[in-house]
Amino acid sequence: MIRACVLWCSVATFVAVTLPATAWQEDGSRLAYTEFAWDTHGTGRHTLYTIDLHDQNRRLLTMQERPIEGIAWAPRGDRVLYADGWGDTLSLWSVAPSSMDLDWYTRFEIWDDSYPSWSPDGSHIAFMSN
Repeated sequence: MIRACVLWCSVATFVAVTLPATAWQEDGSRLAYTEFAWDTHGTGRHTLYTIDLHDQNRRLLTMQERPIEGIAWAPRGDRVLYADGWGDTLSLWSVAPSSMDLDWYTRFEIWDDSYPSWSPDGSHIAFMSN
């Protein structure tokens, strides 16, 4: 079971800028990263990939219209944690790159959860929520 620690922020006015995100697996053998591209219908898509640096094998993990707000590898390297748009909010998910097995961690209907991070032992996650 994963326990979550939420960092609450209260800001009157702010501007959000989403930049491509990257996260190295702890042993440096794989990289998780985001890209933005326009599809053939003119709709922008945010994608999350992993790439194995030894064999250059690239794998698509998710594609969506909303930005992916933060990614993090699990300490064991078996999952990638990320914030994904589902409906009107961002929720936290993790995916096993080898099997595409998904876990959905947060399901708040009014809050965006983003910028997740694993604890060193992989038993807890911390993230930002508005």
